[in-house]
Amino acid sequence: MILVDPAGLEIESDVTNAELSGETLEFITKVHDDTFDWRLTLKDKRHGLLHGSTGEMVIDDQVSKQRSYVQDPAVSRLQSILKVELP
Repeated sequence: MILVDPAGLEIESDVTNAELSGETLEFITKVHDDTFDWRLTLKDKRHGLLHGSTGEMVIDDQVSKQRSYVQDPAVSRLQSILKVELP
């Protein structure tokens, strides 16, 4: 997963603890000392709604497939790296 901060800096983070239930994937990423809990709900093959949180910060964003990337079998259905803009 690639997170994009307000300055445009891209921060790559591995997806861990992925669990797929229907059209929703829940997973965790870690950036520096922050652990992010995520929930991605697919709307179609290329678009989804992403909800994430760490501490008091909450992220809600619409996302789209950028390119294929597979690491974890539970994530393989998505086959994408998501670009998420951090507040």
